[in-house]
Amino acid sequence: MKDDSKYIPKYWETAADGEKVWNYVQQQEGNVTPKKQNPLSYVWSAGKTFPDMLINYFDLANKNLTDKYKHAYINCSAAQNGKGGADVATGISNV
Repeated sequence: MKDDSKYIPKYWETAADGEKVWNYVQQQEGNVTPKKQNPLSYVWSAGKTFPDMLINYFDLANKNLTDKYKHAYINCSAAQNGKGGADVATGISNV
């Protein structure tokens, strides 16, 4: 059996730890926002994101990882699709 323990983040176990990571990223990168898109690419990225999120969810479902890591990974990969992907990830996460 494959050992997944090396993928469990040790730096993000509480909300305060997550806030520290976010603050560090903002200090290094500035305000982190996705790039603006034209309407067609926005719709394309939003449409592409939902199936990608499902695939990532089922890939991670049986792995021995924390839920915080799974949610962060899935939302981050969705946001890589652009503003449409980030909006879809935000909407699904808020549900």
